[in-house]
Amino acid sequence: MDEENLLEGITTDTVAVLTSNIDNMDGELLGALMERFFELGALDVSYTPIQMKKNRPATALTIMCSLEREKIVVNALLRETSTLGVRVEHMQRYIAAREQQSLETPFGRVRFKLKRLGGHIVHARPEFDDCQRIAQEQHIPFVDVQRVLMSVAQQHYPTPIIENSNEQV
Repeated sequence: MDEENLLEGITTDTVAVLTSNIDNMDGELLGALMERFFELGALDVSYTPIQMKKNRPATALTIMCSLEREKIVVNALLRETSTLGVRVEHMQRYIAAREQQSLETPFGRVRFKLKRLGGHIVHARPEFDDCQRIAQEQHIPFVDVQRVLMSVAQQHYPTPIIENSNEQV
C-alpha cells in the first residue's frame, strides 16, 4: 500500500498524560474522582494496581486531557487526592475517524459507533448505554442484547477485506 495513503482519515493531536501513584487513599474516593476528572475535561482516566515501597499496595492514576485543560486537571489532582506530585508528558496520538449512526434493530432504534480507516468502516459497535437501557427495559441479559446488536452491526456494516492490511495502521 502507498505510504501516503496509510494514514488516510486519521488525525493527530497532542495531549497531556498525567500520572500519579497513590498509596494512601480509600478506593471509594478514587472511584468517585473518576467522574470528577471527566467533568473537568479528561479524555480518559484509568487506574492500575501497583506495589510501591515497603511492598504497599497502591494505585497508579493516569489521566489524559487536552493541553488546554492540563493545569485545571493537575490542580484538581493535587487538591482532591493524597498525592504529593504529578508526572506530566505531552504525547502525540493518532485518532481514527469515527461517527455515530442509528439503525432500526429488533429492539427499536439503536446507536452504533463506527470507526473508519481509509474511508472504510472497519469496526462497528452498539452504544453501551443503548444496550444497557434495552437490557433493563426488556429484562434481557446484557450479553444477549449485545450479541444480537453485534450481529446487526456485522450484517449492516460488513468489514472490507483490504489487501496488505498488516501494513495499515
